[in-house]
Amino acid sequence: MLASMARALTIRASAKINLALRVFPPRADGYHPVDSLTAIIGLHDELRISRRDDDALRLSCDDPALPTDSSNLVLRAASGLRSALRDRASSIRALPRLSAAGFDIHLAKRIPAGAGLGGGSADAAATLRACNTLLGHPLSGEQLNAVAASLGSDVPLFLHGTISRISGRGEIVAAVRESWAAWIVLILPPLQCATPAVYRAFDALPPPPSRPSIESLIAALDHPDALMPMLFNDLEPAATRVCPPLGDLAAQIREATGVAICMSGSGAAYFRIFRDERAAREFAERSARAAAVRCEVCPAGPVD
Repeated sequence: MLASMARALTIRASAKINLALRVFPPRADGYHPVDSLTAIIGLHDELRISRRDDDALRLSCDDPALPTDSSNLVLRAASGLRSALRDRASSIRALPRLSAAGFDIHLAKRIPAGAGLGGGSADAAATLRACNTLLGHPLSGEQLNAVAASLGSDVPLFLHGTISRISGRGEIVAAVRESWAAWIVLILPPLQCATPAVYRAFDALPPPPSRPSIESLIAALDHPDALMPMLFNDLEPAATRVCPPLGDLAAQIREATGVAICMSGSGAAYFRIFRDERAAREFAERSARAAAVRCEVCPAGPVD
């Protein structure tokens, strides 16, 4: 019954990194097929979602640079969930009332936009889970995944575990591991990479070289020192062409620390993986001093 359901809840939306990203030539529909190994990490946004007594959807955000209209994936996720409910309303007696439920949503941002960390997609997936919970779980996991896929290529990823392999245009998600004992240092320059521009640059470059197999990366997950040299991102050369300061940043940190960093997604965030927290924090401090850049240290895995 509606009266017994929670009226509000707070949910955290965790970011992701691409441990490996293989990109193939575009299909006839314009999408580039990918083969990627991804990890959910502890850097997160937070959403406070409460039910309304009407059918309005309202979004506020502590970052004034982010739009809070229907172009935001959070509102599109809430609207998509309600549309899925309406599609089922004729066969489930409770759904006509549920499909009219509105939501007030407040988004507290910590995941930077345009960083290749999937912040907008993570927020959308968290909104789907939270709204479904507030309405009494009327949609199954499979149905939520279908709504997520309709919102964007990365959104389904955030409905799964810590380590996943994604393919297709990103909507096909295969769980690899539920947990991962690792620490991630994120290097977050005050730059943004527009994904369409990066893909256009990718199409203009020569084909990427041969890469290690995803299976070999999975086997090395518990050995970060062995894993790091194996990681790859086919979009990194394109991203540094679109935004040359990114290449300069990576070279500066490599010179200061003696080790390489990897780019996530289409940029602009970089990362390095460590087995223990102390080593991660030492590297973050050295990188922040050397490049005057924001660094975040977080554990692997989603934050509850």
